[in-house]
Amino acid sequence: MDFNIDIIKEDLELQGNVEGGLLGQGMYPRSEEKDIDKEEAQEGQDDDDGYSDQGPHTCRSKKDYDKDPELGNILGSLLENPQEAQSLLEDRLKKKRSKILHTKTGSGKPMKVSFNKFDFSNSFIWFEFYNVPLAKDITLICDTIRAWYIIGRLGGCNAMNMQLSQSPLEARPSYDYIQGANVEPTTFYNIGNLEVQDNLARIWVDIGTVDPLLLDVLINALTQISSDFVGIKQVTFGGSEFESWNENLKSEEAGYGFLGEARVLEWAMGIPLIIAHYASASGRNYRIPCGKKLVLNISVGESGDSLTRAAKHWGWGFIIQSKARELSPCLVLVALCKLGNHLAVMDVAHCYLQGNADAVEFCPYDCYHNVLAVSTYTLQEGCQPSRHGSISLFNVDVETGHLDLVFNEETAGIFDIKWNPPGGHVNPFLAQADANGYLRIKTLEGCCNGVEGVNLKEITNEKISNSMCLYLDWNPSATSITVGLSDGSVSIISVLESKLEIQAEWKAHDFELWTTSFDTHQPNLVYTGSDDCKFSCWDLRDRPPNVVFQSSKVHKMGVTCIEKSPHDPNILLTGSYDEFLRVWDLRSISKPLNETSISLGGGVWRVKHHPFIPGLVLAACMHNGFAIVAIKGDNAEVLETYNKHDSLAYGADWQKGEANYSGGKTKPVVATCSFYDKLVRVWRPGNDIIL
Repeated sequence: MDFNIDIIKEDLELQGNVEGGLLGQGMYPRSEEKDIDKEEAQEGQDDDDGYSDQGPHTCRSKKDYDKDPELGNILGSLLENPQEAQSLLEDRLKKKRSKILHTKTGSGKPMKVSFNKFDFSNSFIWFEFYNVPLAKDITLICDTIRAWYIIGRLGGCNAMNMQLSQSPLEARPSYDYIQGANVEPTTFYNIGNLEVQDNLARIWVDIGTVDPLLLDVLINALTQISSDFVGIKQVTFGGSEFESWNENLKSEEAGYGFLGEARVLEWAMGIPLIIAHYASASGRNYRIPCGKKLVLNISVGESGDSLTRAAKHWGWGFIIQSKARELSPCLVLVALCKLGNHLAVMDVAHCYLQGNADAVEFCPYDCYHNVLAVSTYTLQEGCQPSRHGSISLFNVDVETGHLDLVFNEETAGIFDIKWNPPGGHVNPFLAQADANGYLRIKTLEGCCNGVEGVNLKEITNEKISNSMCLYLDWNPSATSITVGLSDGSVSIISVLESKLEIQAEWKAHDFELWTTSFDTHQPNLVYTGSDDCKFSCWDLRDRPPNVVFQSSKVHKMGVTCIEKSPHDPNILLTGSYDEFLRVWDLRSISKPLNETSISLGGGVWRVKHHPFIPGLVLAACMHNGFAIVAIKGDNAEVLETYNKHDSLAYGADWQKGEANYSGGKTKPVVATCSFYDKLVRVWRPGNDIIL
């Protein structure tokens, strides 16, 4: 999670009783903080001070009320005003009781824990609080979950290596570090933002291969939080537990997603807003994150004058209005941010599909640049599992911010789709590789530069294998297609007007063949990458094709994508589950140009070169969203990341078209999709990437 809001001590004092919450627990230093034990000790010292320096036997006899001034006051007025004495005593007891109760602000009731069809790779964790949590409570929950995620991400809860917990407790236990270094790794894949609605909250998680021990760690921490800080009525793993949860608040147009104490809202046109809550007292300081690079510091004056000056300086438009339902009394500042590249990412439109989205492809033909194809793949588990999918066409209107569905067809589960390169055929062809082992070719029909009647019509298909077709690529002349199969084989298919023929097929790898592509400058060469960590090149002029080279020691995990640069005949990119994007020079193929290349923080599932800008690359990084990378020589630099998808980032593509290129200062258009949240987004980068 990206938010990080620092609230100074005075902020918390304004939120209620200063002895409660985190400050009351000594989480922050306070010079004026009182301790009940110290106070009692001081009272005991006051008792001792009733004796003279010569000891108790040399002074006059002391009465009880002489030793305790407060008790003396009560007893002294007991006969004359017993009601006053009783009032003083009750007041003293109330103060003592208040201090004791403030040592814990949680609930004495046990937190209920339940599971409802919890999917380790795609589920929400739901929270129900006894009361609407305060900002400090949300911050505590966020910090706890963040720490939990970091421990899981680093494999800290690997049940395969519990040597010390399983050994007897002793001063010098033995530890087999060789065993510890060789255990099978476990990884916590991904986590979303904490969303809060009144007394309910939820967070999406993809725990991946982590052991259930990690869940125990979180439950133990939440149990203590519920007892000591904020009462949690129940925590539920999985399912859609609360009927009062409003799903519409998830979208940008309808409402908010909580990010600690700052909320991010987007208008339908993609204008980023920062919404923050402020109490009306003067001199309050907030530190609010604005994207990943910029931190905005705001000082709020009693009259708002400092906001006016800041607005004029930065060029914000802002509105101040009362919000009685929120922190009361408070002001809400809506700052329309115009902070250059930091917040300039513009979301054009988005759409949720019925199935799990895995591929997006803009049509490369001149009069169909507005057409976006999207495919889905959904596994229906059970006694007889099935793989369903769909293919959809959208009309993308960047100027009006519309993403309109114009065609949809149910299919077998689709792993990959590709439009044919322009020039080889009059009409655009879309090839699809599906889970039933079929390669299907469909033609795009409809009005050029319009959306009326746009549809796909299948013209031919071929059963390639009993294995699943995982990936495909056209050769530059659109006369052949290479197809990668789940059994490690690769097939070369010739494309005739209404017929597909298998030209060659061979066992290229031992495991799933995730990617295969033609060399765009030497189409007689085909590249393959597999789950066996091998990256290979094959010469199609031989029968069967011979391996030209094979790299088996560079990639630490499976090779997931291979992309030849359309601008430089010597440069090629590979992506891998090991999270590295590698740059290769085909003139020296023994190793990448840079041994470390660049880590993108997630498995590099897809890579797309920009059609016109050399060295500009779009990458789908699975558990870490999307990245735009600039490659110059042996250097690769991340220019921008896009993290508005809450699930596996699989599909990504640039919009094609010379019209975009000749516009002078037109920003590129990007389409991306993610798997489990079934989300398609169209957006423009925020950095200075000008066509």
